[in-house]
Amino acid sequence: MAEVSGISGIKEESSVGSCVECGKGSSQRCANCHQVFYCSRDCQKQNWKKGHKNECKPFKMESNTTLGRYLVATKNFKAGDVIVKEEPLLVGPKQLTEPVCLGCYKRVDGSYRCRKCTWPLCGPACESSPDHVPECFIGKVMGSPIDIQDFSDINHFYELVTCLRGLTLKKRSPKKYASLLSLESHYNDRIGTHIYNENQTRVVNMLRNYFMLVDFPPDDIDAGECSIHQMAGIIDVNGVGIVLPETEIVGVYPSYSLLEHSCTPNTK
Repeated sequence: MAEVSGISGIKEESSVGSCVECGKGSSQRCANCHQVFYCSRDCQKQNWKKGHKNECKPFKMESNTTLGRYLVATKNFKAGDVIVKEEPLLVGPKQLTEPVCLGCYKRVDGSYRCRKCTWPLCGPACESSPDHVPECFIGKVMGSPIDIQDFSDINHFYELVTCLRGLTLKKRSPKKYASLLSLESHYNDRIGTHIYNENQTRVVNMLRNYFMLVDFPPDDIDAGECSIHQMAGIIDVNGVGIVLPETEIVGVYPSYSLLEHSCTPNTK
């Protein structure tokens, strides 16, 4: 879960608008998001029930051709104010990481492996971790051995795990999958670059030809080269570091991932 606290905000606008519920003129904005006007407490309650509860956030989304979509504060923030609290759409190991348990993300030494798919884990309890389900299922069905011998250095098998998890959301959670695909991947800008070529070899080719994603129905997993590159780009562009006691993993969030890097010094 991401919880972002604000340190500074913007100057509030002072204007008159129409009550979003009844249309009467009003100068009273929603105290949280400052995006809609209400003429009375009753109108606010009615509109809250109709759906504003799910839309009310102290920021708005804007976009341009350079940045894509980004967030803009709609009110001043005091130090410690919570701007957004949300669960990640996707979480997994960083693309470059030493071997970690794919259930709890603790470092592993190879002494225990999943009995279904052979990925290294910290112990039996993490075999049933929801996080581990996608790569475990694919590995078990396709019989692709996970040949990891050196547990002290970065291992390239892990480069594809989070991307694989994102691709399997098409079947597991279409709503999350659609939210992921709405995020910027900079796919066209990455074509021919070093990271694109590295992903082609270590992510795209491995997922298509070693883990045989091409054998799965397209309605379950889109294993096209472009789709895999786009998912890898979405994770790279929008991923947020999540620091754990023994390692750092990556999460992609529906709103927090849209926060521009220039804003992060003012939040935590």
